[in-house]
Formats: sequence, C-alpha cells, structure tokens
Amino acid sequence: MNKNYTYEVTKDGYFILENGTKVRHQYEPYIPNHNISYEENAKLQIKGMQINDYTTDIINKKITIEDVPEELQEEVKVSIKKYEEEQKRQPATKEDYEKLQSNITDIELALAEIYESEVQ
Repeated sequence: MNKNYTYEVTKDGYFILENGTKVRHQYEPYIPNHNISYEENAKLQIKGMQINDYTTDIINKKITIEDVPEELQEEVKVSIKKYEEEQKRQPATKEDYEKLQSNITDIELALAEIYESEVQ
C-alpha cells in the first residue's frame, strides 16, 4: 500500500488527505460519531480506509497478511473473511461456467485415455 493518510481538523469537521491530497471531507452534521472529537473521528476513518486498502491488496495478491502492520492484521483478516463470504453468495458468471466445462472436458479426456489403455 503506497498511500499515506493524514487529516486536517477544521472548525466544523475534518479533511482526510491521501498523499497530501484532500480526498474526503466530513463536516457537521455528517460527522460519523458525535461522541468523540473530530480528530478521533478522522483517525478512525483513516484506520477503516487502511483496512480496506490492505484487504484489497491482499485479495489482488499484491501483498500478504505479513505485510500488514501487526496492529491491523486481525481486522484485515476479518475484512478478508467477509469478502470471501460475500463472494460465495454471488451468482456464477459465464467465466465460471466456461471454466467448469473446461475442467469437465479435461476429466472426460483423462477417463477416456485410462479406459483405452485398459482395453488394449
């Protein structure tokens, strides 16, 4: 993950910056948690963004869980598990069916070769 997240607190909220560029703006009345400070909200939002980034990078095989900072590893594992469970609920795609058909054809050819070698 090559993203560096920081934040800037304003009088009515905060900005989240990615590599120095403002990418999110939270302001009243849309602050996620009114029971904590703007700074604490910003830190929690950054943590969520980092977990999402690490999860995406692991799923795309750019990194492994060992590359994730230790303090985020458990939450990233939970995020990956949720992703995998969601994927199981997705309907099969055309590519899934084509791959299955190809596997069936390979099995049929292998069985035919075994049968022919036993017949001879």
